[in-house]
Amino acid sequence: MSIPVVSTMKDPLCGWINNIYGTVGAFVGFYLGLIKSGLIDGNKKQDFIPADLCINSLIAAAYDRATSCINYERSTVRMD
Repeated sequence: MSIPVVSTMKDPLCGWINNIYGTVGAFVGFYLGLIKSGLIDGNKKQDFIPADLCINSLIAAAYDRATSCINYERSTVRMD
């Protein structure tokens, strides 16, 4: 399943985006009145995820993985 990533929620600024292509471009176009109509199925719901939430989750998952690795103790084997 693919979920579109849209502008940020908090970091670095609320609503920050570096381009207006894709989903955010459509939102901007509707908001400014540049797009007057579109084909939309009212029975379907669309999920969106803020970009900073994606990045923060990725960093948290990497940190958790790095700090929770199994530490194998060195075992000594006598070789006579």
